[in-house]
Amino acid sequence: LLAQAVPLWLKAGHKAIQRCANEEAVAHFSRGRELLALLPATPERTRQEIELCVTLGGSLLATKGYAAPEVEEVYTHARKLCEQIGETPEALSALLGLLAFYVVRAELHIALALGEQVLKIAEQAQDRSLLLAAHTAIGVPLFWSGEMARARDHWEKGISLYDSQRDRPYFGIQDFGVTCHCYTSMALWMLGFPDQAAKHTDKSFVFAQQLSHPFSLAWAIGWAARRSRHLGDSRAVQDQAETLLTLATEYGFAQFAAHGTILKGWAFAEQGRQEEGVTLMRQGLEAMRATGSELSRPWFLTLLAETYGRAGSFEKGLDVLNEAL
Repeated sequence: LLAQAVPLWLKAGHKAIQRCANEEAVAHFSRGRELLALLPATPERTRQEIELCVTLGGSLLATKGYAAPEVEEVYTHARKLCEQIGETPEALSALLGLLAFYVVRAELHIALALGEQVLKIAEQAQDRSLLLAAHTAIGVPLFWSGEMARARDHWEKGISLYDSQRDRPYFGIQDFGVTCHCYTSMALWMLGFPDQAAKHTDKSFVFAQQLSHPFSLAWAIGWAARRSRHLGDSRAVQDQAETLLTLATEYGFAQFAAHGTILKGWAFAEQGRQEEGVTLMRQGLEAMRATGSELSRPWFLTLLAETYGRAGSFEKGLDVLNEAL
């Protein structure tokens, strides 16, 4: 009874996402795709396949990391299917998923083009929730391209559109309010407004805790740990990194686990536990590369180089800096 079974696999996957059981959700959505392929090609089957791909993509983002090859595959496939049957709400989701993939792969020109496409669709529709998604998304490649002020403008528009009671985490995975506040905090820090940055960091925590949503909470903790690193507070970094690792281990967040390991290693090294710190940082860098992530790699490598420098291992530190460059 395949036609009846496929929607139930989809429903089971959604229920798993509600419990943040993303590995279970991946299994359900993948099984649904396998069974769907056995059905005759119809417009209804295409619509179901698009929904399965988009929802599967969200769970893969959480478990494999944003830049995993599997993420690109499902969102690219969903986008092609949307082109076959015309624009659907899922078409925007596919574009957003690909944008996230290309940002973390550090292919920012592609991500920015996708962001502009998403913003155009949202503006034409004049839909509040689509505009929230679009302003949140396009700010990310702008930020990483160094256009802090433009990125901040988009996130402030996103914050003005956000309603924590109405807006659910995107793909069931990521909350736009938490994302906007995390990124706005870092943009303000880099623009020279540390007090304002701290307020946005605090707000990201408040929203994440109100949601009782582990992935969004991991986001807030991860960005707070980066800010603590900029402040040079190794104790805070250690506490935040260990909390992040606990969440990432429990829920299978591969990318956050890698980041937490690197930051914990840096904190250890700052506290005099340099050999242990270097080992952790190298483990984290390897784990991050295994997810396909390149975006933050140069920054994390500079932390490792700094650690080598403090230990007097100048040649190793210079080698790591050359790799970062």
